[in-house]
Amino acid sequence: MVIFERLSEGMRPTSVGIKLLGVAAQIETPLSEFSETLDALHGGEFGNVRVGVVSTAEYFAPRVLSGFLKEHPTVNIRLQVENCNDFGTYCSG
Repeated sequence: MVIFERLSEGMRPTSVGIKLLGVAAQIETPLSEFSETLDALHGGEFGNVRVGVVSTAEYFAPRVLSGFLKEHPTVNIRLQVENCNDFGTYCSG
């Protein structure tokens, strides 16, 4: 699957790339809000956190969460990646 095309003047997203960029934009804000909320609730000192994301977020979530981990190195985060159909199962229990 080609996401970007290399051109003489740089890179350009393909139609697939444009769709993925849209999904990335939708995912980044909630993950940033999650990080801010977690920081506020826990004080950012220590603990274990399990974060569930749909499979399209597996490429973006680590980048967003890495910023949180740099500021709070004693917090352990486990990233659970599932497809959209299975995600509801994990959320409901």
